[in-house]
Amino acid sequence: MAQYLAAGSQFSAVLTWFAERDFTDVLDSAIDLALSNLSLELWRLDELLGYKMIGRSEAPIGTTEHLRMSLSDSGQYEMRVIWEGQNYNVNNTSTATPYGLAWSFASIPEPSVGILALVSFCVVLRRGR
Repeated sequence: MAQYLAAGSQFSAVLTWFAERDFTDVLDSAIDLALSNLSLELWRLDELLGYKMIGRSEAPIGTTEHLRMSLSDSGQYEMRVIWEGQNYNVNNTSTATPYGLAWSFASIPEPSVGILALVSFCVVLRRGR
């Protein structure tokens, strides 16, 4: 699902997932069975060229990916979660990897908007006298 974001917006996204673990009562411990390798990508839809990758987080080992950037162009943006395989899988099972994805973006107003607001405020104050 693509979303329109303005140039200058601050974008941040975090992707996280768990390693597959088995807990044993014998030693009250955990055994890691499998760990998937996921990547997080941010794409912008270009009217002429189609989709263009803007950013990618691809840590080879771990359970978290993070993207944070200022967007240089306005447009339709979308995130993609990519399954890159498994780092290890000791029980050779093929399972889906549930994950959590959180994101935020904030439009930063142009400096001219602040100046316009200040001038408008001064005009209102002057007319009020």
